[in-house]
Amino acid sequence: KESLASKQLIAETNDLEYDIPIVINQDVNRWIRYFKGPGKKYYQRWLKRAPQFTPMMKQKLKAAGLPQDLIYLSMIESGYSTHARSKAAAVGLWQFISSTGKEHGLRIDWWVDERRDPELATDAAIQFLSRLYRQYDDWYLAWAAYNGGPGRVSRRIKKYGTKDFWTLVKKGAFPSETDNYVPKIIAATIIGKNPKKYGFTAYPENPLPETHLVNAGPSISLDVLAKCAGISEKEFKRLNPKFKQWALPPSPKKQKVRVPNPEAFQKALAKIPKAKRLTYRQHKVKKGESLGRIASKYGISVGSIQVANKIRNPNRIGVGTVLIIPTGEVSPQQLQELKKSKKKSKPKKPKIKYHTVKKGDNLQKIAKRYRLKSSELIKWNNLKNADKIYVGQKLKLFAPKKSASSWKTYKVKKGDNLARIAKKYGCSISDLKKWNKLKKDTIYVGQKLKVKK
Repeated sequence: KESLASKQLIAETNDLEYDIPIVINQDVNRWIRYFKGPGKKYYQRWLKRAPQFTPMMKQKLKAAGLPQDLIYLSMIESGYSTHARSKAAAVGLWQFISSTGKEHGLRIDWWVDERRDPELATDAAIQFLSRLYRQYDDWYLAWAAYNGGPGRVSRRIKKYGTKDFWTLVKKGAFPSETDNYVPKIIAATIIGKNPKKYGFTAYPENPLPETHLVNAGPSISLDVLAKCAGISEKEFKRLNPKFKQWALPPSPKKQKVRVPNPEAFQKALAKIPKAKRLTYRQHKVKKGESLGRIASKYGISVGSIQVANKIRNPNRIGVGTVLIIPTGEVSPQQLQELKKSKKKSKPKKPKIKYHTVKKGDNLQKIAKRYRLKSSELIKWNNLKNADKIYVGQKLKLFAPKKSASSWKTYKVKKGDNLARIAKKYGCSISDLKKWNKLKKDTIYVGQKLKVKK
């Protein structure tokens, strides 16, 4: 586009090669270098998973009149993992948060999470991306909105008076995650179209085995369904990743399940009496109950409850916890495997990055390069004089995260409003309302608000 900065190079591409806009610039090249270098093991893993899902995705995207290269947005979002989960609790191949998923027709509750279902999640993503493209008439802005929210993108367009993504990036309109999101998708697409050229192993399309959706009644254990389908329980869960528990939910009366042999499945299921279709119960832990007492009540061992609920320490169960109570016993070997399973490793402390001062550098120039503030560099490096830095000096680029909580209590003063308080603490009005369970924007002098920087 003519509005793009003159330093950017628009790649000479054939319409048959790409159906999304491709721009090659410094940011895109940086991500190509990353995927070829430190990120190579991740990108190769994503390429290996891709053949299971991308044929279905391309077919659906094409039918909807959308670019088939949008499969690389899913790659960047989830690495083509149906069970991928982000820090923001986004789930599935297209990484929907709960509210956005429900907004686009996905069921998300204790029993089912349709964000994990490849086909249903792809349908929802097509709805969302179609709406965003209609709104902005620009794929880069649509992707930015997919990542950071359409509200934020629209406000920044209005504030800076431009609809050019790269110009908005230069003006600091978006968080760094959104700045990198678009060039990351472009880089992933360029490599994905010609993986051998960039040193990757290409894999032929290998879609999941042909399956059919059939109706099954409510409250049937997954192991029973797997036996009726003539496959292992593990394979059944792989074909039906949306089911979170050991059984189908109690409602509605008809549940859609995916099986390879629908006629044989329905005949086998019809032969099983209703009383034998559910191989577990639920129990909500009450005050004073122990795992031993609960096990005794149902006539099974403590170990069986531990394995069913992945509980390593039987002495640690909380009141209100919903436990799965199996009707049969587990083997001692299964209990031993549970006890030996590794605990989640603690997150590594972030390493401090440094910039070595070069000739001609100044604090403002360094801050701009890394999208930081000069005041942050001064604080992190205990600089008394911002104008006195020397060649060869190593400057910290970000401070290590504090272990202490950053929550604070703010007492409302005369003249305060939510917008002013939000600006002071670098958060949004919706954050303040959510943290303090405020239904309206009205606050009063002396009111104590919970805030977080």
